[in-house]
Amino acid sequence: MSRVGYIALVLAFIGGGALMMMEIILPKISMIWFGNLLEVWSAMLIGALLAMAIGYRIGGILVKKSRSSRTILAACYLLNAIIFFSLPHFDGIFEFFLGMNTGLGSLLAALIVLLPSIGTLAITSPIIVDYFEKQSEGTNLKASLIFGASTFSGVFVILISGLYLLPQLGISFASTLIAVMLLLNVLLTFLLPKKA
Repeated sequence: MSRVGYIALVLAFIGGGALMMMEIILPKISMIWFGNLLEVWSAMLIGALLAMAIGYRIGGILVKKSRSSRTILAACYLLNAIIFFSLPHFDGIFEFFLGMNTGLGSLLAALIVLLPSIGTLAITSPIIVDYFEKQSEGTNLKASLIFGASTFSGVFVILISGLYLLPQLGISFASTLIAVMLLLNVLLTFLLPKKA
């Protein structure tokens, strides 16, 4: 495997972990404001899945039209690092929607946070697959490695954060840790060629 292939795997691993961390942290914050209700969990899932669907589609379009995939990757990771650094201070977003129906209010709050966060993390997946696939033959195997790395990272993050990070160290520490890892991804993108 080439250097670009290894970098792509690391980007997918960290990005997948960040995506799952957002899916764990945001419901935890939402429960403070809206309660631990099925409507709140449903709103978080709807927001996450909608953001991923939109992000994957935009990423696929950008793979074909962009002149600098590296710049798009760096911008997506940087935006998410900023969001994760700021996440413990998003109370105003949730407070704003408190007077609404619980389901609608939690959905709108989730969309405001999840569309830019999970949406841009989803944009990175097709771009990373494009980099990885162009390094060698065997496209299906290469795409499966990227999605496997991302999914395995999600499982790892859920295990570590659900059992230790969040209960023991809290949301601020966990979100800062993910933000720092996303900044590492920003730096790693500059080791990639400008275009896949």
